Amino acid sequence: MGSAQAPFRVATLAVFLGLTLVPLVRPGMFMDGLLYLTVAHNQAHGFGSFWQPRFSQEGLLQQPTFHEHPPLAFGMEALWFRLFGDAFWVEGAYALAMAVLTGWLLIMLWRMLWGPERPERALTWLPVLFWIITPAVHWSVQNHMQENTMAVFTVAAVLCTVRGMRVDGNAWGHFAAVGLLSCAAGLVKGPPGLFPIGAPLLWGLFAHRPDRRKALLGTAVATACLVLCFVLLFSWPEAKTSLMQYAEGRLLHRIDQDPTVDYRWRTLQHLIVALLGPLLLTMIAVLAARRNGQNAALKPGEKALALIAIGLSGVLPLMLTMVQKSFYMVAALPLITTGLAMWAAPPIARWTAAPRSNKTQRVLMAGGLLALIGVVLAALLFFGEPSRDAELLADTALIGAVVPEHDLVSAEQPVLDQWNFQSYLMRYHFISLTGKPGQPFAVTVEGSPGPAGYEPVPLGTDRIRLWQRRAMGAHAAPMK
Repeated sequence: MGSAQAPFRVATLAVFLGLTLVPLVRPGMFMDGLLYLTVAHNQAHGFGSFWQPRFSQEGLLQQPTFHEHPPLAFGMEALWFRLFGDAFWVEGAYALAMAVLTGWLLIMLWRMLWGPERPERALTWLPVLFWIITPAVHWSVQNHMQENTMAVFTVAAVLCTVRGMRVDGNAWGHFAAVGLLSCAAGLVKGPPGLFPIGAPLLWGLFAHRPDRRKALLGTAVATACLVLCFVLLFSWPEAKTSLMQYAEGRLLHRIDQDPTVDYRWRTLQHLIVALLGPLLLTMIAVLAARRNGQNAALKPGEKALALIAIGLSGVLPLMLTMVQKSFYMVAALPLITTGLAMWAAPPIARWTAAPRSNKTQRVLMAGGLLALIGVVLAALLFFGEPSRDAELLADTALIGAVVPEHDLVSAEQPVLDQWNFQSYLMRYHFISLTGKPGQPFAVTVEGSPGPAGYEPVPLGTDRIRLWQRRAMGAHAAPMK
């Protein structure tokens, strides 16, 4: 059985690395992820602390400290930077490590869901494939989104749930772990990470119907543990201050005054679009089973329904507010895609285990290996080549070679509005921008006449121009 699955494991590894490793060895990413890694990198170098992280000397949106999200992911990545240094690939390695860890947890969950006598147990590649081909998932990994870290905790919480429901006797430790892991997920991205506390109840309702009493007890224990964690955190002055800054300054303000969608059902639309790949593969497998007279495969099993229900409990509540984005559901998607993979597994297990000639087996393995080698070569070929913001990255390197680290640089408003540029300056050179005039250096967009009292520094930049204050010049005029 193991040798029959080997080509599919190799092919899945090639798909996984093609969608994650190749983009991650190239600098440049979506603005939000760039902000997050900059904050973590600052913390690793002592600029900001765990409970009071910082983006720059001037802060973000008139706030000196960074409380766009709770601090756990920043602290985790700060430790990562301390371990592995400051090279551009370090943040990519962190994102890849979180994705690998999530995939490993899915494999552990899959083996637990199928008994040792079931042929589907050998399809450990299937949940990983269904999960990683989901666009919102690999986009989140590529762009360093917080949901990538949060998924580790949510999947681990569900794994503890299944273990707790399976063991005979006392399972309090497993359910307490569900509460702790849910708390950790909440400390990464707030309320969207708390949904696993309901996993024992949903698992009992769908997958272990005789154990509903145990399911209620499990959810009660997980909830009590979660509440205790937050009581302890709010009794710690530094933690309370930080979490209240996040809740009042970001969470409640965003919900009340900064909607991102115009109707509540947008998340459902996002979910359907995200799951098109896994749904299509599932339907193909089910229809093929029906054609072969395998009617038992036409309906998802109870465990598959339980996983899908747990995943949906992390998606549907997002529609309670008008702040919705497609990547908010990423920490719940591994559970939904694994549920779909369970539905598709029986016919796929029969097909992959069907007798094949040695030649066919070798061809399948050769195809997988060629794909994997191609991915590795692509990663080596594109290593260090910007995937986006190439001009800004080049300008950042030129400016950082002239302006001393930890300097504060005057900037006109069009430059201040370019958060990617601000992040690159901080990430690679610890240089902060300010709208206040009079600093030794100033930056403007290319073509701007520049501030009075400054002279241009000839660097050959493309989009951002550097200016230096004249030694005997007049006081700089306010920048527009």
